[in-house]
Amino acid sequence: MKSKIRRLLHLLKQISRNINYAANEELFWDQYVKDWEKSEKLKNGQHVGSEWKHEEDFLALLQKYAAAEKEALEIGCGGGRITTIGVKLFKHVHAADISEEMLRKARETVTSSNVSFHKLDGFALKDFSDSSLDFVYSHDVFG
Repeated sequence: MKSKIRRLLHLLKQISRNINYAANEELFWDQYVKDWEKSEKLKNGQHVGSEWKHEEDFLALLQKYAAAEKEALEIGCGGGRITTIGVKLFKHVHAADISEEMLRKARETVTSSNVSFHKLDGFALKDFSDSSLDFVYSHDVFG
């Protein structure tokens, strides 16, 4: 029992040292989706991520540099809000996230045939070989 308590205290120290790491855990984002689905936002026709604003500059840059014959990777697709634009701008979008619940919401939101969904571990891009992508983009993920 003492060793379990020590391990728990060690884990809590690690989390407190790096709160950003804790905030990016899959469990956090999975719970975020579940809480969001219980909220009034869903009844108002919004989708996950619509509460984050000010993406106009990002979308303007994405539209400026996108190419219809290119493939793109979106890191942190969340509920698919930005992905809905990306699929109109690229030949194919690989929408990726660390949260299975976010990917579930993105699949519900983005039904285009030129999108595929990928579960990331938050550390590596194992599903993608070198030179397999033309663009990589991410909105409101890296802080």
